[in-house]
Amino acid sequence: MRQPTLVTALLDIGRSQTNPQFRRKWQRYLRSLKRLCQLDLPFHIHAAPSMHSDILRWRQGRPTVLYALTADQLRQTSLYEDIRRICTSETWLSQADWLRDSPMSQMDLYVPLVNSKMQWLAHAAGQATDKNESFIWIDAGIHMHLWPGEHKLINESFFCHFIRDKERLRLIAKPYEKNTEIHGFERAALARVCGTDFVDRCCRGGLFGGTAAVIDKIAGHFYDVLDETVADGFVGTEECILTALSYRYPQQTDTTLLNDGSVVGLFTSSTPRLSLRRLRQPRGTLRGVKRRVLTHWTQWRRGAQLKTILQQAPITGLSIDDFDLHILLCARDVINGLWTLHSFLHYSDLKPRLIIHDDGSLTAAHQQRLLQHFPEARIIPFQQAKKDMSAALANYPNAYRYRITEYSWPAIKLLDFAHYSGGRAFMVLDADVLFFKRPDEIIAAMQQHKGFYMSDWQDAYTWPLERWPTVLGTTGISRVNVGLFYLPDGQLYDLGYVEQCLAAYYKRHPCPRLVWLEQTVWAALFARLGDTMQRLPDTYQISKKQTLNDNTCSHHYVNDSHLARLDFAGKGVPHLIRNKLLSARTTYQPATGEA
Repeated sequence: MRQPTLVTALLDIGRSQTNPQFRRKWQRYLRSLKRLCQLDLPFHIHAAPSMHSDILRWRQGRPTVLYALTADQLRQTSLYEDIRRICTSETWLSQADWLRDSPMSQMDLYVPLVNSKMQWLAHAAGQATDKNESFIWIDAGIHMHLWPGEHKLINESFFCHFIRDKERLRLIAKPYEKNTEIHGFERAALARVCGTDFVDRCCRGGLFGGTAAVIDKIAGHFYDVLDETVADGFVGTEECILTALSYRYPQQTDTTLLNDGSVVGLFTSSTPRLSLRRLRQPRGTLRGVKRRVLTHWTQWRRGAQLKTILQQAPITGLSIDDFDLHILLCARDVINGLWTLHSFLHYSDLKPRLIIHDDGSLTAAHQQRLLQHFPEARIIPFQQAKKDMSAALANYPNAYRYRITEYSWPAIKLLDFAHYSGGRAFMVLDADVLFFKRPDEIIAAMQQHKGFYMSDWQDAYTWPLERWPTVLGTTGISRVNVGLFYLPDGQLYDLGYVEQCLAAYYKRHPCPRLVWLEQTVWAALFARLGDTMQRLPDTYQISKKQTLNDNTCSHHYVNDSHLARLDFAGKGVPHLIRNKLLSARTTYQPATGEA
């Protein structure tokens, strides 16, 4: 098999001086390029002239073509002024908070640099004597995006097998269903450029390639789309343009959708051990000491929290109130689930029938621990649920696919909860929600036979709200979060409509990740119920941006890109322990009457 030629570039444009959220150390870029240079493949490398001697030393005589790359060259590109004007305009910056501190707005060379990738790849391909020769773009900083131990996955064998179809450009895409913009490019505008009603993926700019003949053709399309979009006042990164190409020219592009959004899933083979040993990054002594101290502190805190929750008295006398409380647990979240259930039952003084669902990872020991705290709870084993739901969904092919054939754990929340309640009212509680005071709004809603849901910090939906009337047949509700909600009558659950929503999802090809699908369908169900469902106030918090205060009733420690999930154990549980909230009054007594 003929070896492909790799093309890359590296220039210090000041990324190490940007906002900490987007900061990248220059030395990390250099180490990554040094690793790439060890590959026994031909290279075309664009870099500052001062780097050329180091690059040739790293390449050790392997076929290498070097090009001088300077900041002035990027500033002389035809669209430089127009792109800079758009990226500093208030209209563009106001699309999302993160854009103001992003490299796109703070660094004038960032967008011209990434948009030059296709030009440099096409230039290398243009020198090929055989139009069937393969050329692949690889970001010089690719190793910065890999976990320790995964660097070995970037090797000669992988690149030799990367091009699957000589007639099409190979692209890697990640699901991208949220936000109103994609890398600064207005989502609705990008959909028009792509010729689709909704853009559900984003192509990666760090790795793409094809034969010389294909690249020559695609490069023309790339810069036609770039000129068109900039002229219309829209700017994103090269990934937006590649995404547009994948939609516009499906017969000329070979797009692979990675559900985890990582290129790592493509790597399979190993590189020589010597290169890994020689380029291993040493860990600073002070950094190592800090890490060990933090680790010991974290372990001690977890141990103290575990001891506290395990000492809570069992809660009995449940099933008095006429509704079910459902919670889905995995092995990792059993302790979190105990904190969640104890805090809710303690402060609400409600006594629902408790139903605990197994995601497939709970062991007999986990189930025994749960029953020690909630002796009257019903635990539904994963295999039993699978058997029951297979029968219940036999006439609903899309629901069956979602729950059984292509199992995804949110399907349990969407389908199993209503099934096992059998028409009764039911409440849903995620295992990362903590309560800090009496939930008066929840109790009042239940007394009035009203449903409720909490607010999200964003519209975390598979489809944007404006598409709901067309796709889901209902007007959308903004910012619904289903980590905490209540359906006042199980008969309001419409499995037929759920099937309709899932059918709309599976019409999409390729199907993006399912992460927002369950929440989208629940929100659509709530929208159809109108005034029956009401939104809880902001005292039922979500996101790290909302801090605990005297008015906080509950907090949902969902991962909101600010690592808020870590605050469940770091802030939420310590707040309960520090204020002795769980021990503020006597918990329910066990059946034996012992404390």
